Formats: sequence, structure tokens, C-alpha cells
Amino acid sequence: MIYTSIGVECSKLMKLHADTLGKGRVMSVKPMTRLVVLDFIRIGAAIVVFMGHGAKQYSINYHFLQPLVNLRENAMTLFFMLSGLVNFFAYHDKNMMNIEQITKFYKKRIIALIPLYLLIGTIYVISLGQAHLLDNIKLAPVELLGIQTMFESLFAYAHNGGTWFISCLLLGYFIYPVIQELIKKSSKKCRVLLMIGLSLLLLYFSFVVRWFSLSSLYSNPIFRSMEFCLGVIIGGVFDADSNRSSRKRNIQAWLSLSLTFVVCLYLLYSDVRIWGFYSYNFLRHPLLSVFMLSACMIRIKALERCKLLRYASTVTYEFFLIQLFVWKITAFVIDILKMPNRNISRMLVSFIIAVLLSCFLHEIYQKPLARLFTQKWKLAK
Repeated sequence: MIYTSIGVECSKLMKLHADTLGKGRVMSVKPMTRLVVLDFIRIGAAIVVFMGHGAKQYSINYHFLQPLVNLRENAMTLFFMLSGLVNFFAYHDKNMMNIEQITKFYKKRIIALIPLYLLIGTIYVISLGQAHLLDNIKLAPVELLGIQTMFESLFAYAHNGGTWFISCLLLGYFIYPVIQELIKKSSKKCRVLLMIGLSLLLLYFSFVVRWFSLSSLYSNPIFRSMEFCLGVIIGGVFDADSNRSSRKRNIQAWLSLSLTFVVCLYLLYSDVRIWGFYSYNFLRHPLLSVFMLSACMIRIKALERCKLLRYASTVTYEFFLIQLFVWKITAFVIDILKMPNRNISRMLVSFIIAVLLSCFLHEIYQKPLARLFTQKWKLAK
């Protein structure tokens, strides 16, 4: 988100397809252009996560933007929802009950996620991991299968610089074919009710955690898979048949998107609380559902072929995974270059290093391996 990873998957959506939603049936498929607003949302979410890590890991102060670091959990929710959404756009016209299609889908997900997941996990264990060698050997099957988040108490051992995210995402991808076919066979009214119901259910979970003083759901794979499914449902609610470029439709979507964004910022900066919960966090699922549904309806023709935007969106996967390596490298670079260890220096140097490492990993490692396995497994269209 994802999400490929979220970035790589969306990069394939230069030509999206969405079905005309009929009552209980799938109708004709019409071509769609790239939804560039989703690229901006994904890039923005990646930057918010980076800021959150920077504030926590390296004591960076982002001044008037500092409250945004509190949106890190919201940004992660957005990644999972976005992953489900773009997968529906990419595969909804495929019969995911067909064994050939399912196999192809899983192979593409493996190519997009696993190589970088294994590399980052290995580097983290070697350089930053705190578990003993024997413990790492015992945990090897758990790590290789990407199921560390199934064992909640292992988070301190198997966080691995963010690979918990991939562990949760793998479960979402595993159940995706069934979820897609169920959504396709439902009516539009049913999809809308599912979207509202699941948003409220996820909101209710916050109460359960608080009432009984339970552990955080931050890395809970079931919770994150439900967020992923919410994104799939939003993709089903979005009616592409009415997505003809219309000035009125575009204006309405922009107004809805802007209003939701302003409400989120108001709740964040005014520190509004609901029954003791931070409102921006408490209401994130309903708000993000409206936000993403609005984003799907917006066309920005001038940017639909922008290669820079597409590339930046693609490398958000690498950008997310390398973040926890960045802070020690930043300290080293500032020390070597004898730069003043000021807030602005840490802010700029860390971001530049993160971008450079992301591009390096994508070009030198992720892209060549993806090309190799795509050819080997004959997955190219």
C-alpha cells in the first residue's frame, strides 16, 4: 500500500477498468484513465509516516506541521484501504474463481512484495535486530512465511523495520479473490451498506480496546485485513460507468474531498476529543472512506501521463521499508560532513537519503527481480 506493495500495484493502473454496477451482476467493462489523485494520496501518506518516524526516532521537529506526525496511524490505515481499492480496479474484470487467474494473481503479489521484504528483513536482523542468533534461527520459518504479526508478542523481535506491514498485507492478498467475487455479485446498495457497516465496525473496535485495556490493533493482521477489505468495497461502490469526464462531477468530487480534508485537519489541530479518543484517529475509517471515494471521481487530465508522479508513487513501497535504516545513516552523514546537527539539517538530510535509497533499491534490486520473475513465470501481458 501498499500495494505490489501499494506503490508498485498502482503504477500498473495507467489504464484502469471498472465495471458498471448492476443489481447483483457485472455488466460491461469500460476503460478508465489513471486516477492520479490516488498517487498524490499515497505519496502524502508515505511522507506522513516518514515524519512520524523522524519525530520518534530522530527527534525531528516539523514546526507548524508537527501535528501531522500524529496521523501516522491514519496513514497506515490509508495504505491498507488503498491497496484493496487499487486491486479491485486492476482485477475486477477477471474471474478470480478461475484457478489460472488466482495463480497468476498470487505470483504477481509474490514478485511485488517478497524479494524486497526478504532483503529488508535480513538487513534489519543483521544490523539492527536485538534477538540472539538462536532466536533468529527459531523464528526463521515465521519470518520467511511472513506470519510474524500472527504472534502479537513477537512484535519487539520481528518488527524488522516495517516488514510487519507486509505480513498483514499478505493476509489481505490471500483472501482477496474471494472478497472480490463476493463484492461483484452484490448489488450497489449492498456495497454501500457494507462500506458503512464495516467503517462503523472498525470504529467500534476502538471502544473494545479501551473498555478492556487490550493491546493496540496497530499490527493486528485481522484488523488490517478488514481495512484492506474496506478498500475493496469502496472500489465496488465507485461506479466507473458514470465516470465520464464531467465538469460538474469533478467539482462535486473536489468539494467533497476538500471538505473531508479540512475536517480532518480541524480535528487534528484543534485537538478535539470524543469520549476521550482523539477524534482524528477515532473517526478515521468513516472519514477516509468518504475521502477515497471522492478521490476516485476526480480527473486531472494534465497529470495522467506524468512519469515523475507515477515513479514517485511506485517507489513509496521502498520508501516505507527503508525508513528505520535512515536515521543512523543520517547521523553518520551529518558527522562526516561536519554539518551542524540542527533540526533543519536532520530534516533535509534524512529525507534526501530516504529518497536516494528508495530509488536505488527500486532500480538495482526490485525492478530487475520483478522483470526476471515476470518473464520466468510468463506473467507479462
